[in-house]
Amino acid sequence: MFDELDILIIKEVQENMPLTLDPYGDIAKTIGSTRTEVIKHLKKLNDNGFMKRIVAILNHRDSGYPENGMLAAVVPKDVLMDAGQNLSDEPNVTHCYERKSYDNWPYNLYAMIHGKTRSEVENTVEKFITETNIDDYQILYSTKEFKKSSLKYF
Repeated sequence: MFDELDILIIKEVQENMPLTLDPYGDIAKTIGSTRTEVIKHLKKLNDNGFMKRIVAILNHRDSGYPENGMLAAVVPKDVLMDAGQNLSDEPNVTHCYERKSYDNWPYNLYAMIHGKTRSEVENTVEKFITETNIDDYQILYSTKEFKKSSLKYF
């Protein structure tokens, strides 16, 4: 299933990637391989379905955006796609998606909005609800981050 080099590479990429111009080259040096071999093995792991993707995760609080609010809104189905696209185009919106609504929780559009201040988050929401004629919404503010790490296999 996995050879020795696969396991070494997996151990490296499930940690924080080096913040350099050549992270794959740096990983190769760490494990005693070459950049070409690291990329070849990562491609093989991806092609075989063992690895989905390699992503960068920005810690928004550390980067100067301590206020984070999840907008939950009731948006009519006939304008949902356009409203969601418009909201997702806002520069401080990182996640925007439709979810099933329920009788006791009618919200069907969600967006994670980041700001340097709570006012920035609320201004984005105000702009959206005004442009879209939304009157039923909530902003759920983040108070504590419990986990931002990936699952480790080895």
